[in-house]
Amino acid sequence: NKNNIKGEVEVIQDVTISIIGNSLGGLYSRYAIARLAAFSNNDDDKQDDGKDYVKNDRDQCDEKNIQFKPFLIDGNIRIHFNTFCSTATPHLGVSGHTYLPLPRTAEVGIGSLMGQTGKDIFRMSPLIKSMCTNEAYLKPLGLFRKRIAYANGYHTDFVVSTQSAAFLHPESTTPHHLSSSMDDQFAGEDGGRVI
Repeated sequence: NKNNIKGEVEVIQDVTISIIGNSLGGLYSRYAIARLAAFSNNDDDKQDDGKDYVKNDRDQCDEKNIQFKPFLIDGNIRIHFNTFCSTATPHLGVSGHTYLPLPRTAEVGIGSLMGQTGKDIFRMSPLIKSMCTNEAYLKPLGLFRKRIAYANGYHTDFVVSTQSAAFLHPESTTPHHLSSSMDDQFAGEDGGRVI
């Protein structure tokens, strides 16, 4: 609780959220979380007209302008993050992860025909790389108590590959484990993720 300008006591309201995003909805959710983090952590940086400072540029969320302090919105709403779940989400984009191998020129053509979303998911813009490597997108995910990425079995999803949906990049240094049943533990002894 704190006093406002008029001397009235403002009560802090606790809100718990869980987010579920399917396919592109998972990417949109991750982007929205980064924007929310930028908004809530820079509450004092609002412009005089009352509009929030968050820029609409697609790659303007960067780790230099985000300091992770308690998640408060409008000074009286405290956000608690419960579960983030994505299903068949192209976290690594679809370039190089298509069901049938496509030459890069075909990917560029298809991505261009699909507009900005196509350019993003075929990695013709820096957005997907930013969302996979930039702390401004990764730290907000770390605020969730649970993070789950569901992926379809290998070669069963025409649009989103298993590798992209389950963050299985060949250069990943995070160990991954295949789960044979739902009874398996959710983390390996080496801290790796069970998939």
